[in-house]
Amino acid sequence: MQLTLKSPVNANFETVKSGFNMKLLSFLSPPGTSLLIKRFDGMHRGAKMDFTIKTPLVSLDWKGFVSGFYSSRSIWGFTDEGSKLPAGLQKWHHLHLIKRQNGSVFIYDRVTWKGKNIFITVLWFLPVFFMLAIRKPRYKKYFKS
Repeated sequence: MQLTLKSPVNANFETVKSGFNMKLLSFLSPPGTSLLIKRFDGMHRGAKMDFTIKTPLVSLDWKGFVSGFYSSRSIWGFTDEGSKLPAGLQKWHHLHLIKRQNGSVFIYDRVTWKGKNIFITVLWFLPVFFMLAIRKPRYKKYFKS
């Protein structure tokens, strides 16, 4: 299953590019959750990440690595893949892309995931949708300041 979000931001390309860091990752945490970052090597190919997402009901351990890196005059981004995922998830790819278009800057998030079965895949739709939906106003707020 796949979801894509396109978020316009009021900042220049270089500002948005340099703002993709551990501080932004923490800022994007959904309401009602806390993010414990155990490892964050950055956004270069091969970089590893390890964190725990804590909610009132459950703690989810998540490990991943950056499998792709993209950079040109008008595009910058990376893809992270999950290597240790919460129960039920088998596959996770998240493309983070900053794109300069017609004088504006957009952030694209494209998440592709697969559960152990179709039920689990569909069950993850709402959490992934919520995670992406809150990013649009949060990106605007983060890159406005």
